Amino acid sequence: MSDTAGSIRDVSDDPNDDVLRAAAEIAFAMLRFESACAHPFRGAVAPGRPRLGIESWQFVPSWNEVLTDRVVPFLVGLSSPALLTPSTTRGLVALTLLDELRDERAAWATHTFENQRTGCDGILAELKLAETAQIVLQCDETELRFSVPALRMYGARFAVQVGWMLRAETSDPFAQARMMLYRSDGGMSWGGTCAIPRTPDAT
Repeated sequence: MSDTAGSIRDVSDDPNDDVLRAAAEIAFAMLRFESACAHPFRGAVAPGRPRLGIESWQFVPSWNEVLTDRVVPFLVGLSSPALLTPSTTRGLVALTLLDELRDERAAWATHTFENQRTGCDGILAELKLAETAQIVLQCDETELRFSVPALRMYGARFAVQVGWMLRAETSDPFAQARMMLYRSDGGMSWGGTCAIPRTPDAT
């Protein structure tokens, strides 16, 4: 995967991509979308080192950098469901694996995934989407198309701290639903990024 403008990936039609990879693509699209409202890394960068948030990502507490085109394989290879929390530094993400947690923290993390799966099932039922339905996600210069099983897999394997919902899609002849993302600065995805309308008394 490249970070070039106008990049388009169709993970639903690529025979080399499985459902887990498609779910990881969704998770990484969410991270990239949220990173737009974070500030660039302000530390010193040695000449020739990849730029954090552009050419590489860091999943703390690890200090190892993951090149941008290796993030999806990295996510696919995680040993258990993962909670991914973007920071205020672009490209820096807190990674918490479910199998690393114990006692109350494990119970709350498990509850997070259960809630996500329940919410996903409810939205799919409300929209009456078949398992063969296609979903489109557009954010910034990236367009992603994926299947209902990929969305279910996302709900089971990844919990990115970015708001999302599905709505029926009427303008795209190849998709039956659109995934909408909502990030912390009030931006929402809809092809390009536009601000969420706010009323004067909104908090």
